[in-house]
Amino acid sequence: MTQRVHLNGATPHDLSIHGSFTKGIYRDAYPTIDPTRPELSQKGMVVMITGASKGIGRDALAPVFAVAGARAIIITARKATSLVDTVANLKSIDSSVEVLALDLDISRESSITAAFKTISEHFPGGVDILVSNAVSKTAADQWITTCDIEKCPIHFYASFHTTNTRGSLLLTKYFLTQPTTSKEKPLKRKIVYVSSGISYIVNPGQSADSFSKLIINQLAAYAHAESNEEIQVQAVAVHPGIFVTDILEDIYRFYAVDTNKLAGGVINWAASDEAEFMSGRYTTANVRLCVIPLILCYQNSSLRAYIVGCQRRLWNESKRSLTKIF
Repeated sequence: MTQRVHLNGATPHDLSIHGSFTKGIYRDAYPTIDPTRPELSQKGMVVMITGASKGIGRDALAPVFAVAGARAIIITARKATSLVDTVANLKSIDSSVEVLALDLDISRESSITAAFKTISEHFPGGVDILVSNAVSKTAADQWITTCDIEKCPIHFYASFHTTNTRGSLLLTKYFLTQPTTSKEKPLKRKIVYVSSGISYIVNPGQSADSFSKLIINQLAAYAHAESNEEIQVQAVAVHPGIFVTDILEDIYRFYAVDTNKLAGGVINWAASDEAEFMSGRYTTANVRLCVIPLILCYQNSSLRAYIVGCQRRLWNESKRSLTKIF
């Protein structure tokens, strides 16, 4: 059920607590999401990250997959020339990682087809993991917090849906139908959609963004549900936290204390085999991931093993005070 939120919190943690479905929350990285854990390794994987020229795409998502040992990282932006810093950062983390920087405007289908054509030439086996991070940056920024439904022009909603909805749908379609030389059956593909807390809370004036992000959550659900004998899809939608970026509205800046390592760690975790039980679901980066299986009440051996491992790590975290839980 959606929740109406009033942005008058007394501490920077109030909004994240309000949007969490676990009692404790995290605002920084912690051992469960450490990308150097063997269980979270992306060794041998080809990873594609959209919207990687700035913000969390550049500072959180691309770096974490390099740390996790990905074989190759494909980074995209509307203009590949804007990816110079991202490429340099990835090479500084792991000089052996293969980096491919591409022009990609996900609002244009022709741009997506061209990108996957280039990718297939470089990586015949295809992309293993897609991190869908590109978002709409409308020119009418002033409408974001003041545009109630009765006042909002339709073209404003169209701006969000062209990128956030249609673009993500096209990207998913071409990712799942990309050519591959792999003989694996079923073919395993993983998608992490960068969603937002606005997808399930109600903040007057933000209906356009909320509608589009809610669809992103459902896109993850359907990508998972429509897995078949030919292709097995693990798809998770993740709210990465609250950060100071060039597209963050002023009303949220008070709450923007999440770290890049938190966002990156959770996104990498969501793309790991350990997160298989989350496929088709939405989560936030702030929740205590070890508690989610207990909430879902799943009864299977792999999940029980995961819970036991989490319990050990939580115990060690509390003993060593590696992170603060609010």
